[in-house]
Amino acid sequence: MKTSNARAWLLLWAGALLSQACGAASLPDADRAAEGEPSHGAERAEPALWEEPAVYAAGSRELEGILVRPGEAGHENRPGVIIAHDFLGVGEYPRQVARRLATAGYAVLVADFYGRGRRPADVEEANRFAMEVRADPVGTREAMTAAYEYLRRSPGVAPEQIAIIG
Repeated sequence: MKTSNARAWLLLWAGALLSQACGAASLPDADRAAEGEPSHGAERAEPALWEEPAVYAAGSRELEGILVRPGEAGHENRPGVIIAHDFLGVGEYPRQVARRLATAGYAVLVADFYGRGRRPADVEEANRFAMEVRADPVGTREAMTAAYEYLRRSPGVAPEQIAIIG
């Protein structure tokens, strides 16, 4: 692996670890549990969330992720989190993680690496898509950079407070 590619992946993983370390401590239920108080889960409904398609371009490829953020009006810019999906793509699991982070107050983008409209139908197809991504580190870097720029420019996002997990 070239040095620049290794450095990019190292930064991606460092961001993921930092985000997980910072994000887990700020979840409301985690704070309450640490203080010995009951969780809010059964006491009140989740706050409203906005969930919408996020269409952006990386080079000549059109990508479609999902943007999820708290629905509460009147707040200042929020920290952002980019979720790099697993080999199954932009599916239900990354959406669940995005919703959980948005409930905790983050603006979250589930980034797309496969391309708009390319969602694996099964594990075999997911493996094929994942191998395409792995074989194209430049395209993968472009896709991650495009996701970062999309979230950075989204309304209500603190551009200097964006982490990447996945």
